[in-house]
Amino acid sequence: MSRYAARITMLSALLISILFSNCTNKFFKTHRLKKTADSSADSEQMLKNEFKHPLRDSSVIAVKIEGVYPEIRKALSNIDMFLTNRKKVRISLTIAPDGKIAIVSLLDSIKIDSLSMTELKNSLALSVCEPIENDILYTKTVLLVNRINNLALVNPINVDTKIQIETIENVEMRLKSSIMKVVEKGLIEIQAVYNERLRNPITGDGRITVKFLIDEYGGILRASIIKSTFNDSEFEEKLLDIVKSWNFGKIFNPGNIDEVIFPFVFTK
Repeated sequence: MSRYAARITMLSALLISILFSNCTNKFFKTHRLKKTADSSADSEQMLKNEFKHPLRDSSVIAVKIEGVYPEIRKALSNIDMFLTNRKKVRISLTIAPDGKIAIVSLLDSIKIDSLSMTELKNSLALSVCEPIENDILYTKTVLLVNRINNLALVNPINVDTKIQIETIENVEMRLKSSIMKVVEKGLIEIQAVYNERLRNPITGDGRITVKFLIDEYGGILRASIIKSTFNDSEFEEKLLDIVKSWNFGKIFNPGNIDEVIFPFVFTK
């Protein structure tokens, strides 16, 4: 190791949030359309067949979701102030392998403050079905809620006509551990760029926090620096170029986007 060698530390905080295709802008939709055109229907069907499970069959999940309709109505009534002009509300619920609702998203560009969204997610963190031994298989369902008199109220005598299940689909989720493997491998190249930087009379210590978006094909849609203690645009651009070259592998989850916020700490 040369006298210029340095150390990169990755903080343990790896923040991942899931964005759905109908929540993203035209850039992502255009990107997906281009990619989809290159893939065959046969290969997509083969991937879909790999994510079948008797406890995650659509008919089974439909019954389980119907069983928590009262909780869904109550949760939506708590955010009614954000829904006053909507006769219909679409909500996406994703069930994790442990059988609990792990991801909640309001569709169709419904805007809601972060505190209310957190409360909505907490109120819908329900145990819906039996757990399965498959840590990447998640079940995504989209519900259509018809609202009455601007309230998320449903006639208890005729529940099913007020909440409808639009889609149920088993999908693959990208695990944090799989993201970490790619990032750790990429540190070798980042390390080389950082060591080269130390040849200049510039203080080497610092921290750069990068945000990047991974599409369903494993490619980087976008990468940006959201915080940096360095005043070195050349070094920051080189780091971004490395991140943009990463590929995390394809998953079966049409339109899925993983948002990752990753802090790198550099010390001499």
